[in-house]
Amino acid sequence: MKSSIFDVGTGDCRHFKALEEFGDFKFAGVEINKDIFAKARALGYDVTLGTLESMDISDHRGRYDVVSMNHVLEHVVEPRLMLSRALELLRPGGYAIGQLPCNTSWEARIFGRYWAGYHYPRHLQMFSRTGLKRLLDETGFVDVKVIPAPHLQSALSLQNTLIGQGWNPPMKFGKCPAYSLMLLAVAPFELLAWCFGATGIVNFEARRATA
Repeated sequence: MKSSIFDVGTGDCRHFKALEEFGDFKFAGVEINKDIFAKARALGYDVTLGTLESMDISDHRGRYDVVSMNHVLEHVVEPRLMLSRALELLRPGGYAIGQLPCNTSWEARIFGRYWAGYHYPRHLQMFSRTGLKRLLDETGFVDVKVIPAPHLQSALSLQNTLIGQGWNPPMKFGKCPAYSLMLLAVAPFELLAWCFGATGIVNFEARRATA
């Protein structure tokens, strides 16, 4: 039997193509961007245009082993509704997994208003580790875990801070020419934050109860 994955925010589904090399999967998902949705459909995947909160899930309830939502929950107006719908999509024992910024982190405290996790106006929600766990618990998930994720996001927070103080470098795709050096500079800090469970990005996993 194929493992089934529903992805919230599929993009062009290139990650589906990559996963196919490692196993036998059945994929589906939802994507809000019309042009990117068209690319995903052109590859033959079962992707719906819109949002999980508003889509008709009648044919999807209880069908999936995994619902993934990487860097999505911070963008939505009603995160509780999104999570409750994700729970409906899962088979008993299935898992919701995801990743998002965490505002109870060393990075957020050090960089303050320049922390990359704020990303206003694209990020509408900010979660602490405790708040995220509570929300998942209250939605009805069990075995909830919120886990520090290794990353180098603080390089972007550093760049934001320098620009906020008056630096005006040329930019390409939101990065300055010195961005690679910034990644190297923040690596020791990020490693220490990960060791102490204080990273600016966290992973979560939560299960639908079997009974």
